[in-house]
Amino acid sequence: VVDLVTKWLSTAGIQPPYPDAEDIAISIMATAGTLLGYWVLFGRRHRARRHQLANELLEAQDLVRDHARRHLRNTQSAPALIDKWLQTGRTDEQILQALWILHAHGEVRPALLHKLLRAEPSEIRAAATHLIRFQAAQLKAPAQLLQKMAKDPHPRVRTEVIHVVSHLQQKDSAYAAILGQVSTTGDEALQTVLEDASHGVSSGLGPEVPVLEKPSGSELQYWLLREEGAPERIYKFGSKAGSHGTMRTFVRSPRLHRAVLSIRHQYVRVLLNGVPVINAATWWSSDWNVQIQLQQGVNQIEVQYPRGRNSGRYAPLHLFSPRGTKFNDVQVPIDMHALGKLAIDYHKARGQDGSGLRISAVPNQLAFTPTELAVKPGQKLTVTFDNPDIQIHNLVLVQSGTEAKVGQLADQMAQDPDAAARHYVPATEEVLWATPLVDPGGKVTMELTAPTEPGRYPYLCTFPGHWRVMKGMLIVRN
Repeated sequence: VVDLVTKWLSTAGIQPPYPDAEDIAISIMATAGTLLGYWVLFGRRHRARRHQLANELLEAQDLVRDHARRHLRNTQSAPALIDKWLQTGRTDEQILQALWILHAHGEVRPALLHKLLRAEPSEIRAAATHLIRFQAAQLKAPAQLLQKMAKDPHPRVRTEVIHVVSHLQQKDSAYAAILGQVSTTGDEALQTVLEDASHGVSSGLGPEVPVLEKPSGSELQYWLLREEGAPERIYKFGSKAGSHGTMRTFVRSPRLHRAVLSIRHQYVRVLLNGVPVINAATWWSSDWNVQIQLQQGVNQIEVQYPRGRNSGRYAPLHLFSPRGTKFNDVQVPIDMHALGKLAIDYHKARGQDGSGLRISAVPNQLAFTPTELAVKPGQKLTVTFDNPDIQIHNLVLVQSGTEAKVGQLADQMAQDPDAAARHYVPATEEVLWATPLVDPGGKVTMELTAPTEPGRYPYLCTFPGHWRVMKGMLIVRN
């Protein structure tokens, strides 16, 4: 060994003498001996342990299986071991465990995934569908797989499709069309899931903040109240009213302003300029205190009181600074005349004056703002539709009471190869007027003649899956 080390040193161009050659030789021999000894003493033991972990995936107790899965996810040689383990024939549940372990190592097995998507147990099909969310970038045609599972007979699987799409559509809006292919007929729970998922997965609510005490004079007193079966009217807190309705008020800010909205109620939804900031649904009264940002100019605050168990009467809404003090530079309505002036200024700023209307998509919310407009019968209008969202949208005006029919026809268009060229606008007499699809960051301006018959005419986005939540109301009245 000394002679060999001497030859290496000479070849490397190091001139003799070589006083350390013998020491180097001893070090090499010691290292080699250590590695050999470790392999003899422990190598077989480690190999046996890895095989034991694979066999523990067969145990009846899930705790034992979970222990094995955790170790195999962090074992470098696990993919080869799992592939070999799978060759002996495994149940669907065992294959599912294996696919998740392989996923932890960044590997996919499309043939096995397709097998599980066809499995008899619905829970296996649902779990395999869930895996598509994480492996979409590595799979061939993941959208086609989701379209197929959207027609699965079991609601659990279709629910999983909704969840997967709600995540994937954040990066690729084309996935949103799959939501329109999910059948929810006769399943109220699944309809709720679909409506919720259409909003995406990013919270639109502001951060909740602790508030010890509401400052005096911070309550917003004057509102425009609309209750079922009654026209909108001016309402002052403390006067006679029901308990289920929608009210709006307006505040003017001289600049971008951090603020806090505070309300105590079980069932309430609060929107700032069309964007939800508080959404409460609980059996117990709770204080909701969230930070918001007032825009420069006039802002609309809308409070919706839906029906619910022990929902109680209307609750006052407070607006104050993040330091817990009353604003000195934010104008709030102090009487009905000030409320009317602020309302007019708000609508004018959004093109709702005379012959102009401006409607905008709300970024990341799958919603329009405003959600309600009023015009005169037969009025000639110039409508501007802005789309600051990350998804494509359109704006379609339909006959009164036909939004569900038109929306379902739009969902069916997801199967048509020329649907995009037709801007996902169904060819039906229920459609009164429509814009083309508007790309993210774009806008379109078009002429519109309002219906001649007074009534409530819905407007919605008919891109598949959007219409269930992205809609508003055009009120035609004298």
